[in-house]
Amino acid sequence: MNRPKENTEDDSSSSLAGPVTVAVLFGGALLLLILALFGNKKSNNADDPSLEEQAEEIVKGKGKKVKSESAAAAAEKEREQRRAAAGQNQKGKAKDTFAHPLLVTTLRGHTGEICDGDFSANGKYFVTSSEDRSVHIWTCADFLSDDPAKEIRHSRLNMDYDHAVLVRFSPDSKALLGRMNNDNVVRVLKLNKKPDGHYAGLQTVLDLPTTSHGEIVFMDINCNGKFIMTGYADTQICLWSLKGNLLATIVTNVATLHCAKVSPCGRFVAASGFTPDVKVWEVNFEKSSGDFHSVERAFELKGHSAGIPCFAFSGDSTHMVSLSKDKTFRLYDINVEYKKKQDARLIQDAIWTTEDVDVTSTQVALSNDSRCIVIATKGNVSILSGVDGSVKAVIQSPLTGPIQKLMLDPSSGYIITIGGRLVRVFRNTIGYEITIATLKDKLTYATQDSISQRLQQQLEDTQKVLSACKYHLTA
Repeated sequence: MNRPKENTEDDSSSSLAGPVTVAVLFGGALLLLILALFGNKKSNNADDPSLEEQAEEIVKGKGKKVKSESAAAAAEKEREQRRAAAGQNQKGKAKDTFAHPLLVTTLRGHTGEICDGDFSANGKYFVTSSEDRSVHIWTCADFLSDDPAKEIRHSRLNMDYDHAVLVRFSPDSKALLGRMNNDNVVRVLKLNKKPDGHYAGLQTVLDLPTTSHGEIVFMDINCNGKFIMTGYADTQICLWSLKGNLLATIVTNVATLHCAKVSPCGRFVAASGFTPDVKVWEVNFEKSSGDFHSVERAFELKGHSAGIPCFAFSGDSTHMVSLSKDKTFRLYDINVEYKKKQDARLIQDAIWTTEDVDVTSTQVALSNDSRCIVIATKGNVSILSGVDGSVKAVIQSPLTGPIQKLMLDPSSGYIITIGGRLVRVFRNTIGYEITIATLKDKLTYATQDSISQRLQQQLEDTQKVLSACKYHLTA
């Protein structure tokens, strides 16, 4: 009886040992896992810097950053000083430091060399063409003023794959004529506008037919839109209708064509070159139908002893001025009855330079009243009196390079010089001063009251404009 009881107790002990062993093993494993995790965290913390160390590193980093920024600012200041000493802007290009008491403003915006410029017939717009394959149309009211706008507005119109080396407005200001550089053609380009009136783009209308005369070196248009003139390297001149039909070909016989223009009145075509004269033709149209009729030799401007690089008409087409390689200019009254064999009447003949005349860089412009002559040569601009032939002022190097084009605005109150990527606008106060001196002189000899009153009114009007002008040469 006692034996069986002992066996039962042993069996109970052995049955309890299994769960205890499992619990002990599980607890040991858990303890080992905790110790392993704690040791790993401690190891990681040992590798990471303390908060104090992190703060110290941040402060050091900020110090290095401040020191680096200070060094960069000092370096930039030094570079700016070097650029200023060299006359350069932040892009390393030469600064425009030109100044002159007659300078009104400078038109900027083209990224390539400007080739040509022209005023619209209504006097509202000015167009420039450039090698950057664009034309810019400027609002004249913004810059033809004694108080030019701070922001001179212009529209940039791009050309596809080519640029215009010569540009003209059509008489109605709704299109442009461009002598294209690559194609060597005259292209008619319609000016498209947005609903708000701003220019939107250019649309090709037609190209004038090509000829066998070679390169087109001159281009102009009749003020009434009756014909387009093209002058060629072989010295011949062609007249075209606006539809591209050839009207006439003029053989100039000037040996080398230096200049060719259509008169402001649209009646005459003139040309000069190696020969010592300016040849002028009249273009005739039928009075009834308006159709082209003929081209006839009208007259010649004679008297020079050498070739004539350039000439100009007055705004009313009653006078012409010619510049010669013989270093003289000659001013003519062309309001004559040439059909009765009357010759142009010489008004003034004077020496305008003592240096050799450069044919390629010499240009001339004549004021509306023919009393003021503006000459550009070798990068300088001279303002002369058409009354006595004297030089009144010289604008030295208005542009960094050669003057591509010289012109007067439609009122003759402003002188425009084009070259490089800039257009300089000068106030022609010298022209007003010449006019005032001339009117005073005429007034002293006037014998009739009607003439005296007319001269006195002209004198007061001109004096009023000059007194309101802010741009004068210093005494």
